[in-house]
Amino acid sequence: MGVSVSSGRGRILAEALSTVLTMKLSDFLKKFSDLLPKYTLVSVEENLEKVLEHISEGYHYMVIVDKRRRVRGIIFYLDLIYSIGHPHFEQIPAVLNILHFRRRMKVPVDVLLKTPVDEFMKGHPPTICEERTVGEAVDLMHKVHRNYVLVLSSTGEVRGVVTAHAVLRAALREAGLTTGPHHEH
Repeated sequence: MGVSVSSGRGRILAEALSTVLTMKLSDFLKKFSDLLPKYTLVSVEENLEKVLEHISEGYHYMVIVDKRRRVRGIIFYLDLIYSIGHPHFEQIPAVLNILHFRRRMKVPVDVLLKTPVDEFMKGHPPTICEERTVGEAVDLMHKVHRNYVLVLSSTGEVRGVVTAHAVLRAALREAGLTTGPHHEH
């Protein structure tokens, strides 16, 4: 059962979405912080064990940074499901297959946990400056076939992770069509 744009609620939602899409990302991050996924910065020198600790603490995205805190990659918990234990490993990008290969070769778990993050992170995550609009972030997500973008300051500092899910939920909230805040997954 969809929402018709010609109905009153549909028109309100369309207007709210238009408002959200024209917001600067810096404003969006502040106003809708409770809708955004939790992320943390992880050194490129860390290993799988550290990433799993962050996931157990409730983080959804691990942004991999070098010593100068420049973004080098990203790890999303779904990446780990596929790289560690999903049965359809042949469909996984080659960069993630290394862990599955190690697991299939009966590498001890303690050795697997010491695998460096750069062996299973996705390099070059989509990034956008916080001065751009939410609409530009959505366009970038569409262009690169991802449901998220990293929002950076003008100096390259990570400000947040914006997802398509968060954008839609923000529009629903602006339209008054939600019952309350829920954490994003």
